[in-house]
This record gives sequence, C-alpha cells and structure tokens, in this order.
Amino acid sequence: MAKNIFVVEDDPNILEVIPLVLNKKDYDFFLCRSIDSFHGAILKRIPDLIIMEILLPGGNVLELCRLLKARLEDSTKILLMSTADYSSFQYADCADEFIRKPFDIEHFRGAVSVLLACHNKVSLN
Repeated sequence: MAKNIFVVEDDPNILEVIPLVLNKKDYDFFLCRSIDSFHGAILKRIPDLIIMEILLPGGNVLELCRLLKARLEDSTKILLMSTADYSSFQYADCADEFIRKPFDIEHFRGAVSVLLACHNKVSLN
C-alpha cells in the first residue's frame, strides 16, 4: 500500500523538488502551498508523513503540529524544516524530526525512510 506524504511548503521550487528527491513508486504525494490547502487535504485522508515548513504564512505551524500529534498520536510522523537556525529548537512535542534547509539530499531521504519505517497506520473509522 502506498504511503501518503503531505508536503506543506510555500516555496514552489522546494515543493516541486521533494517528490523528485523521494522518487518512489510506493509514495503518494499531496502538495500544499499553504496551511489552508493542507487543512482541506487532510480531511480526505490520513497522512503517513507530513513534511512541513515551520515559517508558513497564515497560521502557527508549531501549534498546528502539536494538535496533529495529539489527535493522530503515532499514526502520522511529522518532519519540520526551515532555513532559520533552530539548532536549539525543542521540537519533540510537535514533530518527530527537524531538518534545516538547504538540506543534504541523502540525509533527507534517510530521515524520511526512518520516519516511515516506524509509522503505525490508523483508520479513518
């Protein structure tokens, strides 16, 4: 069964490159350029992984991730990314991983693989 990967990123170049970097036939990508479009997409299916930019306009991404972690528990893994230096950022309550942009492609792929390997799927029912 294909893994549902939601990418929430306002930079169109990064939004376009992530599916290319993670080119796997068993991944279904849902690309969202805003928090609003993400809200609409997540109502239709539960993501296995959310890759999200921290500094998105239109909402508090960290609070959104905290709510998602509380609601979805271990059913969805969250990878946050940002160009800002969050080296001392404590993300455990809102994400499973943090990667600083620009990122090393192999490190990014490895982080995604690890997160998807420890994923526990739940149903919408």
